Amino acid sequence: MRTLRNPMNTKSKTAWVACACLLMLSCTPLIGNGLSPDPVQTNQAGKTSPYFPLSVGNRWRYSCFVEGEYTFDKTLTITAREKRQGRAYYRGELQVGDDPSSLELYYHVDELGGVHMSVDPMLTDDTLLVTMNPLPGDRIGNLRVASEQDVETPGTDGIKALLIENFSLDDPQLHEERRMEWEGRYYARGIGLVIEADGLGGSCSLKEFHQGTP
Repeated sequence: MRTLRNPMNTKSKTAWVACACLLMLSCTPLIGNGLSPDPVQTNQAGKTSPYFPLSVGNRWRYSCFVEGEYTFDKTLTITAREKRQGRAYYRGELQVGDDPSSLELYYHVDELGGVHMSVDPMLTDDTLLVTMNPLPGDRIGNLRVASEQDVETPGTDGIKALLIENFSLDDPQLHEERRMEWEGRYYARGIGLVIEADGLGGSCSLKEFHQGTP
C-alpha cells in the first residue's frame, strides 16, 4: 500500500481530527489475525454492495492516527432498521474517542445496490459511499474507483481492498499543496471500510469488526 503520511503542522493536525470525527462509518467477534468476511447481506430487492454490508448489530471499530501517532478510536454501530417516508434505513451510531455522546448516521441501499449515508433521513441530501459493483475508473460522487490493492490493518491479515480516491497520488508532477488535498477510502468485500486516509497524514484503520444479524 502506498505511503499515506506527510508532514503536518499543529493546525493541520487539529483540522484533520475535527474532520475525521464527522467521517463515516448475539454477535460473533471477528478480530485480529484470522478475520474473514461473512456472507454479504442483501436489501429487500436482493441487492446491496458487497463492499458495505448492512445488518443490525454490525460494528466497526477503528484506530485513528495522525502522522503515525495514535490519537483516538472511533466506533460505528448499526443499531436499528426503520422506515422513513416509505424508505428503509439502517441507523448507525458513531462514537469518537472518550466522548459519551454519539452522532447518528443513516444508511440506505438504492435500487441498484449502492449504499448512501445521511445525517438526517428527512433530507434528500445524502452521500453515495460505494456502488454495488465498483469498477476501476467509475466515479462515486467526487471520488474515483482506482484499483484493488493488498492492505493490512490491526483487525485483519493481509487482504485485498478496493481504493476509492479523489485523485491519484502517483503523478510525480503533483505539487505538495495538491497532495495534501488527497483523500481515499479502502473497502474490503464482506467487511466494508477498512482504511480511510488523507494527504495530511491522518488515517483510521479497522481494529475490530463484529457481524450482526442478517
